[in-house]
Amino acid sequence: MDFYDEIAGDYDDFTNLAVREAGIQSFLNAVQARHSISSVLDVACGTGSHVVKSAQMGKRAVGVDISAGMIEQSQARAKKAGVQATWAVCPMQELAGTVEGKFDLILCLGNSIPHVLKQSELVRTVAGFAHLLNSGGILLVHLLNYTKILAEQKRIVAVNRVGDDEYIRFYDFVGELVNFNLLKITWQGTKNQHRLMSTPLFPYTPGRLEDCLLENGFAEVNIFGDLQFNPFDEKTSEAVLLEARVG
Repeated sequence: MDFYDEIAGDYDDFTNLAVREAGIQSFLNAVQARHSISSVLDVACGTGSHVVKSAQMGKRAVGVDISAGMIEQSQARAKKAGVQATWAVCPMQELAGTVEGKFDLILCLGNSIPHVLKQSELVRTVAGFAHLLNSGGILLVHLLNYTKILAEQKRIVAVNRVGDDEYIRFYDFVGELVNFNLLKITWQGTKNQHRLMSTPLFPYTPGRLEDCLLENGFAEVNIFGDLQFNPFDEKTSEAVLLEARVG
């Protein structure tokens, strides 16, 4: 089973969606304040929170994810919210041949781009983003600050618990890759059952992504340190947000 199909039912719990929802709306408000947006494509949309909230804001909203399990969760979220959105199961490298229409905004959030492990596939992905944007359209790519992560070599990412389920996220540093691991422990009194799931990531630096964007259809790239467009510092920022305008 694919890593994200396997964790789809747990994703909102171990990422603390209930806490994150206000931040998602704040981010979309900040984007709207910077750009005129009427259509949004969320690539690697996960369980669809950004797509649903974009639809609630009156945007034409499309969500794409490689995981059918994640798309099922997204569809259920949209139905519960009573909004219309379009969904597709597709690797981000194959967007240009799968998704129809053009968009004012493409989102690729939640540390999704590091799942593209080869430079050739990154080029295909970025070219697909450019192809699907309207003239002057905006791409926002959000990922962890791997310059900081690689310098510190800290293995434990987060530990949280929801009811009887405990989630431990941690890294293995393997050659040029970073393996992301999720250990789920389900407690029954003093006894437990556990399940370990893992997926490899490529630790892209902002400079490497900026170069790829400028070489494959984008004319302007700005780099920020969070989803509120605050300045980026490679030593202290936990995340990176790249804002790129298509040429």
